[in-house]
Amino acid sequence: MPLKLLLTACLTLCPCLGYSAGLRRAGLEDAVGLVGLPPWRARDQGGGGEVEGPLRVIQTAYRDPVNGNVTLLLWEESAPNAGGVNIFVDGALLGTLPTPGLAFVTDLEPGLRAFRVAEAGVPEPTFAEAALEILEKQPFDDPTDLRCGRSLKEDGDTCTLEVSWTNSAFLPSYYILLLDETRSERTEDAELEVFRLPEVSRGPHRLRVVGFLTSRAAGANGLYRGSFVETTCTVADCELNRFLRGSCDGLSQELKLTSAIFALSYLFLGGATPPCIEACDLDRNGAFVLSDPIYLLNYLFLGGPPPAGWIDSDGDGVVEPTCESTTIEDCADPHPACN
Repeated sequence: MPLKLLLTACLTLCPCLGYSAGLRRAGLEDAVGLVGLPPWRARDQGGGGEVEGPLRVIQTAYRDPVNGNVTLLLWEESAPNAGGVNIFVDGALLGTLPTPGLAFVTDLEPGLRAFRVAEAGVPEPTFAEAALEILEKQPFDDPTDLRCGRSLKEDGDTCTLEVSWTNSAFLPSYYILLLDETRSERTEDAELEVFRLPEVSRGPHRLRVVGFLTSRAAGANGLYRGSFVETTCTVADCELNRFLRGSCDGLSQELKLTSAIFALSYLFLGGATPPCIEACDLDRNGAFVLSDPIYLLNYLFLGGPPPAGWIDSDGDGVVEPTCESTTIEDCADPHPACN
């Protein structure tokens, strides 16, 4: 089957990229953002121009029943050129695009293929080129069981939404998480079990996650895209994280010397970050500094006052360890003793 070049105006094939039909010309920046690459530079004028930067090649479909093996080409342009841009595959001219920046090539045979985009209609055209091994099977497994977890209260009116999925045996290089087709977040940790999506408004949302594998031969300019996994969820009331003030390491409901050592290690030796910074602020003055582990040591060994915020819950005149609540900015992870 002969190769086909789909112009940027022909966006009915957007499911190959991952978007529903109807992605607009003005939204090409989103297409680049989807793969976690630097934003495509939009121009006010139509027509081709001087080709700049690298050519990025992304295989988006594998033996598709209609379009076969499909790749997406992405590049940048600068000065206007009414002649458009020529697209070459393995040295053969495939077609000329009047609209710059993006093109799909369909029905590619498997094997190493060389791609080139160049100015059209000029004697010494600028160009960009790249090669990618075209595959007939996706080279990694898609995640499964995409699900929404807790909604954690932020300082404003929004929440941080916890999203998780189940990884398979063969992992991609990174994942892109899309929210309502209006924003995307990228995680380089393909083994991540819980992903936190900040600044999510209350209400129903559509979530999708997709993996990308970097080509070992082409590097960051050659990618293989997986299939989209989708779910919907509704953010209603946002939870506050609960913590025990004084338990800087977040491990126990009874304060111990290890909590003061943990705090000092973080402050001065580059130790692990406390799971809940607010818990380390023993005097509740809004700052976690040297005086806080000293406050704890004074309480543990010299009869000093207990952490601020502890209360006498049963009226016996003795304050007890007391759990408090705060937003995710001040407490990234809740303490098990309080949940």
